[in-house]
Formats: sequence, C-alpha cells, structure tokens
Amino acid sequence: NFKYYYTFYYLQDKTSFSKNYLYRKFYELKTDSYLEFYRYFSSSKSYLLHTVRPYVSYFYRKKPEPEEFPCFSYYDFITKRRKLLEYGIWQFFSTKYIKNFLSLKLYQQYDFTKTEKSPLTVPQEEKPFSDLYFQLNLNYPSKIFLRYDTTYNFYGFGFKKHLLNMEIKNLFSGFFKTLGISYQEDKAWNTRQISFKTTLHITRSFDTSFYITRNLITRENIETGGAISYQHKCYALNLS
Repeated sequence: NFKYYYTFYYLQDKTSFSKNYLYRKFYELKTDSYLEFYRYFSSSKSYLLHTVRPYVSYFYRKKPEPEEFPCFSYYDFITKRRKLLEYGIWQFFSTKYIKNFLSLKLYQQYDFTKTEKSPLTVPQEEKPFSDLYFQLNLNYPSKIFLRYDTTYNFYGFGFKKHLLNMEIKNLFSGFFKTLGISYQEDKAWNTRQISFKTTLHITRSFDTSFYITRNLITRENIETGGAISYQHKCYALNLS
C-alpha cells in the first residue's frame, strides 16, 4: 500500500511565510503479512471452526518537507517521520450458523523513530514499545454484543485501561428493546465510571429510553437523560 501526497497552496497574504507559492510532498508505505491456521471441531449436527491469524505490518512515512506550512487540512498537521512495526495475533471462532461469533486480538507496536532518542531523557509516552493491547468481541446477532478492551503498559503502569461494552437485545419478548452497560477505567488518568442505557418498546410506534453515567471515584452522577420517540410510516418524532 503506497500513498503519495502533494499539496500546493497559493496565499494572497503570505504573512509569516517567505513566499506566496507553497508546496509540500511526502509519501507513506504500508505492508502487511499474515498466516492462517484452521481447525474444525465437528459433531453430527454442527461444527466449530477455530481460526488463528498471526500477522505483521510495517508502516513508513517520509518526513514532510518543508516543515513550515499553512494548516488547512488534516494532512497539513503531519510533520514527523514514522517507522512503525505492528505484530499480533487474531483468533476467530465460527459455527455452522454464526460466523466469527467470538474473536480475540492481541497486538503491540514498536516505533523505530523513538529509538533514535536517548532512552534516559525521553518521557514514558516516547518509549519505543507501545502498550500491549487485548480485545475480545462476542457477537450473537439480534441477542447480545460484548466487547472488552484492556492494555498493559511495560513502563510502570501495568494494566492501564479496561473498557467493557455490552448490549443485550429483545429481552422479555422485545419489551426491553436494548439493555446496555459500559464500564471504563483508566489508571493513567485516574478515571473509573459506569454507564447504563435501556430502550423500552412501549407500543408498536412508541419507544422510550433512559441512560445514566456515574463516576465511581467521586460517587457522583455525571450525566442522566431520557427520550421518547414515535415512529410513523412516513416520519419519526423524538423528544429528549
């Protein structure tokens, strides 16, 4: 995957720049490589497919030149060279009826550009090894969705972040249209909070929802709210 960026600007008022005509160019290169291993666990009525996919990807960005450049778009803010290696492993589980109902991902990044600095003087966020990331996804269509993320930091924080999102659908014959819970903890920012959200199916046309977010450190409610909605064949109304 190769991308080449060329930007040209004509400035009517050059202000702090040396000339009216400015251009900048740089390129990005990304390569990916992976292997896949499969194993079937079968029975007379169904089967379980386990897929393991180790992968490695490399990303390189040439340093954009010149550095002094007006910032009108996202790419104008890019100023640094990058050499990044990402490595990890995916695991997928599928049945005869549901593909990838469970997936696991473990990965980490190594930034070569950060090794060019003295390891004794750079702050922790400028170390070459990133956090070790773990992700779990459970998806049973029309019933339940769950995602859990955590990170492990090798420079003193240990397990730094935890994030859990779960949503259950169509409980009690569809009366609870959705029931969701979210938990977030970040040791680096000293945050820990939990959120609940539910949507009730009152009638064929009316739904009502309610949500609340609570800070578990200060034991205060950060945000609460609700809404009621009406769905017609031709239009929809929402009051929150």
